Amino acid sequence: MTNRGIGLPANSRILKKICVLGDFAVGKTSMIRRYVLDEFDDRYITTLGTKITKKNMNLEGRDLTFQIWDIVGNIKFTKIQGQYYQGSDGAFIIFDVTRRDTFDNVSKWADMFLEVAKGARLIFIANKVDLDSTFDFEAMMEDVAKRYNAATFRTSAKTGAQVEDAFKTLGERILAHKSKGT
Repeated sequence: MTNRGIGLPANSRILKKICVLGDFAVGKTSMIRRYVLDEFDDRYITTLGTKITKKNMNLEGRDLTFQIWDIVGNIKFTKIQGQYYQGSDGAFIIFDVTRRDTFDNVSKWADMFLEVAKGARLIFIANKVDLDSTFDFEAMMEDVAKRYNAATFRTSAKTGAQVEDAFKTLGERILAHKSKGT
């Protein structure tokens, strides 16, 4: 049986499933690679289906394992996609600051995810902040985050800016949510 972190001593390893969602080429795989391996590759690699990666961390004195699901960037919901979301504790919803259309879909991603993973924690990510933004996303991103009671981060998978902080914050929000029993 998988240790999901409910009713266990503080020193037990806790497994938390998180999904990384967003349109194609927003930097989902690059962000995971930066977090897990502290590497960046400029070559675009299309994710087919899903890729699962694990990363251990210590958070609030507890050993936590993130099971990170890198899911294909197809906004069209399918039954298979819904199966990927089941059992998730949280998600990153990522958009590319150089492509406005990727921001326009963040609410769709959040709604599809939360329809299956009710009560999961969300973080909205403005990625590629090392590049010049083609639109003013700040106020719009904050409005969307308020609607979903979510945090926001401005990241760069290329430079590593705020990537570690985003994962840490998602872990903290998941643990706080679960400890309240909600």
